[in-house]
Amino acid sequence: PVGTYHLQTQQDQKTYRLHLRLQKDGSGLLILNAATVMQLNPTAAECAYHYIKGSTPQEAAKQLSARYRVDAKTALADFNSFVDRIETLISTPDLDPASFLDFERVQPHSTESTLRLDCALTYRLPESTHAKYAPTKRVDRELTTEEWQTILDKAWQAGIPHIIFTGGEPTLREDLPQLIAHAEKNGQVCGLLTDGLKLAEKDYLELLLQTGLDHVMLILQPNEPKSWKAIEIIVPQDLFLTVHLTLNKENVKEAKDILQKIAYLDVQNISLSTDDGSLLDEMLELQDTASSLRLTL
Repeated sequence: PVGTYHLQTQQDQKTYRLHLRLQKDGSGLLILNAATVMQLNPTAAECAYHYIKGSTPQEAAKQLSARYRVDAKTALADFNSFVDRIETLISTPDLDPASFLDFERVQPHSTESTLRLDCALTYRLPESTHAKYAPTKRVDRELTTEEWQTILDKAWQAGIPHIIFTGGEPTLREDLPQLIAHAEKNGQVCGLLTDGLKLAEKDYLELLLQTGLDHVMLILQPNEPKSWKAIEIIVPQDLFLTVHLTLNKENVKEAKDILQKIAYLDVQNISLSTDDGSLLDEMLELQDTASSLRLTL
């Protein structure tokens, strides 16, 4: 049946949570530990339903066999394979926030459902940042903590499992930990788009982790020591990290060295962009450099 189903249980003395959202077309979204979204085709979605409901493998196989006209032995093997993959994911740290677990490959975000909501908490920026990067003229005031909590609740009720807090610079909001905790309580995957300077404070990063932050995209400022310090502090944590570099005329000559430094710090994932159309050739070269350094783009 269409709806949201929840399971909280333990594996190897660690508590984990699963939220399954079944959709009208039979497909589903499975959210693991409010940290990873998996898009499921109807077969996998039905396996997830039986897993959450606690059906025995034999009962699940019987129903799968009847619905999909496959023999019971094949259905049982498929169900057990699904369970094995789920339990492997449960024990795997630092998962990608958006994963795709399927018996048949589907295109990412090919459903009609909204999977992610970006929340611009503030258009304020650190004093050193040029004001042109924040569209302050769009708004007369920032929303209150209670207003943002209402938005998060409405998003969850609408079936949106993934929240990104952005800005301006969202770490300038004192209630950011409170809002992350609220999203976590709902069961939503929670990410942060930030310059990372505040995350160079280890206590602050620990606070965000404790409240439920799942992944970060850090906008690298190569000439800012705090930016590199933040990366060093984040990498060892149980947190999915992507480092973003904007290629421009100021850093184009040292861009390859910057990527090498990122790789040396054991960063696994990067994002690249440019604000200058004349640098497209250099951008392609930089992508090749990233590949040679085994950085996931």
